[in-house]
Amino acid sequence: TLSPSSAASDVYKRQEHIRQARMSFEDTALAQEDEQIDDRSMSYDCWELRKNIADESTPLEERDNAAAELEQIAHHGDPHAQYIMGLLFRDGGLLVPDAEQAKRWLEVSAQELPDAQYALGKLYLSDDPNIHDPAKGLYWLQQSADSGHEYAAYRLGKEYLTEENISKDPAQAATYLRQAAEQANPYAQYLLGKLYLMGDGVPKDKELSLIHISEPTRHLRIS
Repeated sequence: TLSPSSAASDVYKRQEHIRQARMSFEDTALAQEDEQIDDRSMSYDCWELRKNIADESTPLEERDNAAAELEQIAHHGDPHAQYIMGLLFRDGGLLVPDAEQAKRWLEVSAQELPDAQYALGKLYLSDDPNIHDPAKGLYWLQQSADSGHEYAAYRLGKEYLTEENISKDPAQAATYLRQAAEQANPYAQYLLGKLYLMGDGVPKDKELSLIHISEPTRHLRIS
């Protein structure tokens, strides 16, 4: 755990990188955190099948059968089953990876679930040449962020800073990062703190910068 003064030192070391738009992002653990499935509104059948699929101690045949049953539920219009099928085809492991199938299932689920909108946005922004479509990726991230998805807002904030898929706009980046930070997203808090330090897209405010940075550094690994 770093103290606020240590966190400030870390920010100052990166100051020149930020000025030159070579923003660093402390989100190496993000892949394990940003797609937590909200099962509060999930049907029991879908929940039970998902649990069996995820349990690697379950015999492979039983997991395959569970995936087949889940696909049937997805075909009948269950958005959670559709979302999970999209993730299964995207990530592989139990099913053979198939980006087109992943896109198909996520697109139907995205009509209802912000989590699916976020996953679909990331899929379109991936490096897969058959799927890559920045305009659609940003559209679905926007839909998800508008529905309150904190990681979609964080990802949009990053997009407006990196210039990879959209023109750089620090003020717009700060708007999305603030949205995520207000939901206590530590990655957004930390990055927003850097913007306040540099006055990039927001008024320069070192005290406010440290307020945003000191709390997330208790949870993030900052090297």
